[in-house]
Amino acid sequence: MEFIMPMTATIDLSSPAMKAWRKLPEGVLAEVIDDRLYILASPSPYHGRISLRLACELDDYVRSNELGEVFHSPIDVHLRKGGVVIPDILFVAKGNDLTVNGNGLHGIPDLHIEILSPNNKAHDLITKKELYENAGVKEYWIIDQLTKESWGYLLENNHYDEPLVMNSEVHIRILNKAIKF
Repeated sequence: MEFIMPMTATIDLSSPAMKAWRKLPEGVLAEVIDDRLYILASPSPYHGRISLRLACELDDYVRSNELGEVFHSPIDVHLRKGGVVIPDILFVAKGNDLTVNGNGLHGIPDLHIEILSPNNKAHDLITKKELYENAGVKEYWIIDQLTKESWGYLLENNHYDEPLVMNSEVHIRILNKAIKF
């Protein structure tokens, strides 16, 4: 199911896509981006291995240095602009005004990490990259689970710079932390 409507600056809770999203049963992985409803497949075991390694090491680093909080998928992130997403891993820095309640996170996390699904790479490479850039996510990492190539985008002057390209590693610049996977 896909709903195509003009993009709005904030989430329109009465839009057809948001109405459909709110009616989905708990446990269905779905995102709303630019008033389009995307149903997501469960991740592969390769995806899970990479995600778990990154999330555990990032969480240990963030907690031991009291830098904020790390969240791991599935968790709904209600962005101020654009919709609801389920990033694989995200970081919220101390002092970020993001709020947490029973239906997810509301605001703009500082870091999103997405691991590409082989059958839908454009979703993370194009759609979500544009969304995160426009929303003001400070750093965005994309990882190809098959090749282990990774691309890190840092927000500078409201735009993502040229990506830092790595293999089997991410270097999170806002935390000055490298993690191998």
